[in-house]
Amino acid sequence: MPILDLPVETLGEIFSQLSRLRDLLACELVCSLFHGIIKNSTRLEYRIELERAGMIDNPQCKLTTVKRLEMLHQRERAWREFNWVLRVPNITVPSTSSEKHIVTATSVMLGVVDLDSPSMGVGFKQTGFQAIDLPSVGPENMSRAWKTTMDVGEEIFEFGTAAEEHDLLAYITLL
Repeated sequence: MPILDLPVETLGEIFSQLSRLRDLLACELVCSLFHGIIKNSTRLEYRIELERAGMIDNPQCKLTTVKRLEMLHQRERAWREFNWVLRVPNITVPSTSSEKHIVTATSVMLGVVDLDSPSMGVGFKQTGFQAIDLPSVGPENMSRAWKTTMDVGEEIFEFGTAAEEHDLLAYITLL
């Protein structure tokens, strides 16, 4: 059976299995049928636009391919025109924050000091953490309030996180 006699859905599936963008773009140039199949497939268009933008797909994303493609187009347009539409609201940083902090892809964490307990060094003892989520899609999804503070009851020397990978928070205390 000649390849041009295959159903459009089958050809679209074959094209989606091509591992290199160069091969997909080459198929698009073969004939008007292939060009139409690739151009009319949101999934293939998203893949092409994603690679052109130098980005990778997040397999954990719950958004539809149509929404992700729309967001990618908005992002590329914003960069092209230097006109970013995402405006993050001002957030007040609590006055009990220490100088220790971590910024991840999804949140900002600050150390919390105990104003009643001076540290052996300069300043006050850090005894806990506080965090706030960063916006993922738009300002309407951003929390403006700091999450509940976690107090460990001891002076914290350092803390770190692997929140995205393992939902893990680690801290070191001084004995």
